[in-house]
Amino acid sequence: VGIHALNSTLLVALLLRSRIPPAGALLGGLIFAVHPANVEAVAWISQLKTNASLALSLGALLAFFRRPLFATALFVLALAACQQRAPVSATPPPPPTPQAATPAALSPTDPTGLRLGEVDLLISQWDVAQASGRKDQAVMLADRIREAVDGGYSDFVAASRGSMGTQTQYLGVSALGFSGRSDATRVLVERLGERDPKLVGNALIALKIRADPNTPLEPVLQHLRSPATEGRRYAPLVIANVLEAKRRQGRPADSMLERRVATGLSAVVADRDPLVRLHTAKALGKLPCPGTFDLLMVLMNDEYIRIRIAGAAGLERIGD
Repeated sequence: VGIHALNSTLLVALLLRSRIPPAGALLGGLIFAVHPANVEAVAWISQLKTNASLALSLGALLAFFRRPLFATALFVLALAACQQRAPVSATPPPPPTPQAATPAALSPTDPTGLRLGEVDLLISQWDVAQASGRKDQAVMLADRIREAVDGGYSDFVAASRGSMGTQTQYLGVSALGFSGRSDATRVLVERLGERDPKLVGNALIALKIRADPNTPLEPVLQHLRSPATEGRRYAPLVIANVLEAKRRQGRPADSMLERRVATGLSAVVADRDPLVRLHTAKALGKLPCPGTFDLLMVLMNDEYIRIRIAGAAGLERIGD
């Protein structure tokens, strides 16, 4: 998030350098900062290299006319950053526990370390394929990730629980989102009780990817009222995908559960974060129960056009 804020600031500076009026430059920087298209680049740890590369590239453009040699050096660093495998954690980890003090499992010659590195790289490639709309390639990469994760399933479970060190915990949680093992859902739900908001956010994203119809929604619903933005952002997506999976399996509707979900989503319809509202609109579109129509109508009047479009699509989907 810090690098994304830096990139927004550098973009404003570049626009001002290009003689864009201050109001227009600030508006451009604000749109870049909050636009939903940047969600994956900011949320996924494996996309840290993308943000770092962009920061270096913007810095190179700013320095080009006054210090061309320095700008060239920054651009070379940007290219190098784009090629590097991202570190597992984009935020400083919490104080290490005695177990986390020596992450020996990440030795480059250790089979577990090699497997973790391979999956980290594959997830980075999957992120790029998803973002660029290459669905066939994304499916192929997801299959390769699932095969690698399930081939060393116990290692990834241990990593997700922090037993290999805090640096591997983010990767372990993200990787379990691709696992074909049914109990991976239970392991991810356990992580929803963690204190680290970034880790909880990764667990919710992984549950969204799994779209397991057996995912218990009560722990997810609790994060709709979380003070941490990550919980409010991604809980609606988990709810949407799980409800859709239940429907595809032909399971009968649980009216009591749907009412609890609608009540939970009503708390974030007017959330200050536009991503929370966008994801809430998508979730409500898969919830044909009383009260959904009124909530979607609120979102239809949102200031952001993508949220209004999502609200309209939700209304069409539920038939109102």
